[in-house]
Amino acid sequence: MRSAPLSWSRPRQLLLRALAPLLAALWLAPLAAAFTLQLELIPLDTVIYVGDKQIEKPQPKAGLFKISLPDQKTPHQVRFERPGFEPLTLAIGTAMKGTKQVVALTELRTCTVQIDSDCPEARVALITEAGREDWGPVPATKEIVLRRPGGKPAWLPLSFSVGAAGYQTETVRVAGPDQIKQTVPLARIREVASTPVVATDEGGQPLSVVVRVDEKVAAEGLEPRVDLEFRREAKDKPWNEHVVSVEDPQGVFQSAGTRVGYAQRNGPVVFTLKPVKEAVLVPRAFPRVSFAGGRPALDFDRASLVAVLDTEEPCPAAAEVVRITNFGQRDKKGAAAEYLNSFAISPDGKFVILAVTTETPQGRASSLHFKTADKDAREKQLLLENSGYIDTAPSVAPDGEDVLVFQSNRYDRAKPDLFAIRLTVQEGELATRGGLMQLTSGSWFNYAPAPGSFSSTEIVCLTADPLAPGAAGQVKTVRLDGTLPTVYPQRGSHVNILERRKVVLTSANPADKRTRLVVASLDGRAESTLAAVPPFAAANCAMAAACADGSKRVLFASDAEKTAKGRPQNDIFLLRADGTVRRLTANESDDLMPAWSPLPSEPDVVYFLSNRGGAYNVWKMRIAPES
Repeated sequence: MRSAPLSWSRPRQLLLRALAPLLAALWLAPLAAAFTLQLELIPLDTVIYVGDKQIEKPQPKAGLFKISLPDQKTPHQVRFERPGFEPLTLAIGTAMKGTKQVVALTELRTCTVQIDSDCPEARVALITEAGREDWGPVPATKEIVLRRPGGKPAWLPLSFSVGAAGYQTETVRVAGPDQIKQTVPLARIREVASTPVVATDEGGQPLSVVVRVDEKVAAEGLEPRVDLEFRREAKDKPWNEHVVSVEDPQGVFQSAGTRVGYAQRNGPVVFTLKPVKEAVLVPRAFPRVSFAGGRPALDFDRASLVAVLDTEEPCPAAAEVVRITNFGQRDKKGAAAEYLNSFAISPDGKFVILAVTTETPQGRASSLHFKTADKDAREKQLLLENSGYIDTAPSVAPDGEDVLVFQSNRYDRAKPDLFAIRLTVQEGELATRGGLMQLTSGSWFNYAPAPGSFSSTEIVCLTADPLAPGAAGQVKTVRLDGTLPTVYPQRGSHVNILERRKVVLTSANPADKRTRLVVASLDGRAESTLAAVPPFAAANCAMAAACADGSKRVLFASDAEKTAKGRPQNDIFLLRADGTVRRLTANESDDLMPAWSPLPSEPDVVYFLSNRGGAYNVWKMRIAPES
């Protein structure tokens, strides 16, 4: 009965005996195949992972940790971690058995770095081993990670470049959290300065000059600006200099020059020019409608033109030349109380009507005066009361109607219109009678009445739409009572009557910008050019005045002739009926605004405006008979 248990236990014993060596081998295998190494951890509290399992570290001895790892054919991937440090993974294999390994983690710190500069155009770039990482314009702000490899006291520095066009590039280093905000000053090594150039005569009157920079023409005009480019190799190197010189294109004043360095780049560069000969600059103060901005504007022509103090007329065509008005030369400071800007002759030829510009605390104004049309030294007298208006461009029709038409901003201070008033003579003096008639109104500019008329009741002038772009006014006719205004397509800066339904315009040539005299029929027929023969075809011609006696003679002003020094000047010329031209004035001054005497008994008497003697005055001359 008891043999059964014995028979059952025996197989178990036999099985255990058979498995015993294998179990012993498995139990003893880890101990037999393990290897040991020592680790120096920086920092000490670094956590060690083998695979995904954390190793329990023993207590360190002399700062070293002794760890054992199972032996295997491939090295273990051991990871070392600690908050605030960059994780590190090392391959540790049997070959390291019994060795000492130093494991130092790199400390991390995330900081917001801001790089700024005193140059608003500067850009920032982070310099890395792979190249440059653009951070954009200043102030550039980004988060970066600072490192201290091996736990060393010093942080690994980061380098940034800060630069801009025309400035020396600078490098800045961020070597720790206390340097994360830095402002980098940049030094200029290239700059283009727009420098004003001012040239005056010895009396302080501004001059229109040609400016050269390093012998090359750079600008011209009244107080022009020139671009001066300054460079240097580095911020500790000197800047270059430029030679700036000015010359008077009219040849009246001596040239001058100076060296301009970087310190003088903002100018102005000032020159005081000495005259080459006895000549003066005479400023204009002519009311005008300009189109500088593409649309009409009421302003004053303030250009200064050369005059000689010698008032003699050397041209043989001028038999008699006398001064009618008595405006004096400006003083040495360029001051003048009043300036003559335009004139007209009364129908009886006894009086000259003057438009005079005055300087007031409120600005410039222009008033109408009169004086006898001879060399009598009597002072001018006020013809029409004026409270700061711009009354100018007087015109009297040569038909005996005694109607004075003029341009004024009495209706609207910002723009001109045409007005008319009748003239009379009382006790030997010119006077007005009746009320002032306004001939034009509305938003358009109406100006420059022609010194003539198609009939006793119709006026021709120029007009311009303030809302429409253009470079000159259009021809307009209006009746003396202000009715039937008609606008024509022909354009110009000055208009006069040539014959019935035909006008002559001062018009700018689109090709060379010179002014020419264009004859235009208001019925739409083709235009033609007056004085198109040399040298007038290549010169400025303007301000034509046709004779009313039917002789088809036309006066005009032109700069076709030059002085002995080659300076252009405006002279008066006569265009004959056969198309030939005769020169009437040759004084080296500015002669313009020619007008015929209205008297049939004076077919060869001409009036004109000239600045000879140092001030603009009305002059009267008789044309000498041709031999």
